[in-house]
Amino acid sequence: ANYSGGTYKGFKHITRCYDIWDYIDFTKIASPLTPVPHNLEPRDPKIIDMVLYELTLGVQEPHFRFRSLSETEIEITGYSNPMAEELVIPSEIDGKKVTAIAQSAFADRPTKTVRIPSSVKKIDVRAFENCTQLQSVVFDGESELATISYSAFCGCESLSSFDIPSSVTGISSYAFYGCKSLADSVGLPAGLEYFGVGAFAECGGVTEFELSKTNAEYKTVGGVLYNKSENRLICYPSGRT
Repeated sequence: ANYSGGTYKGFKHITRCYDIWDYIDFTKIASPLTPVPHNLEPRDPKIIDMVLYELTLGVQEPHFRFRSLSETEIEITGYSNPMAEELVIPSEIDGKKVTAIAQSAFADRPTKTVRIPSSVKKIDVRAFENCTQLQSVVFDGESELATISYSAFCGCESLSSFDIPSSVTGISSYAFYGCKSLADSVGLPAGLEYFGVGAFAECGGVTEFELSKTNAEYKTVGGVLYNKSENRLICYPSGRT
């Protein structure tokens, strides 16, 4: 059968696991997007993207999904092409500023490079979790990023290029857990206020942390991260022997 000039390829069996961080809306919604030619419940946007990609309807160009945070700000919740290897996140959509990347927005995708605009202030829970082919994350200009949330880059085992912006004040638990390709020294921002448990656990290439002596909460001694008074070990680099 043909749909809008494209050829329908048939159905694929697609499995998606849900957990407490997904917050999936199981209600039916009206949408201006190309309709799926069969009943799919629940209406999970990630599965919809996969199905539409397989149908090759040829109706729409790939686009970012988003939701409003206020009258002037939005957060990115996903991308319509589930196989995209390069993501260049826009700083504005429909005149609204992109200030966040939503939880699980790009998790489990084959993305290799990501460019994040300076306007983004938060990378939410599991935003890029298990993007095993992700190699590089680049931040544009004077980044306003403040928070890298729980497991944001957990399991990104190919990630080798990631300079934490100086604006970051919080790195949550397991944010970079299992990022095996991060190598040598990791520079932490001078204004860091929170460093979560296991933030860089199982990062076998990391041998030391660097942090300005002016930081009020933490300090490094021989590349090892401690609290300011040195009576509590915060993080021992996984690559140390």
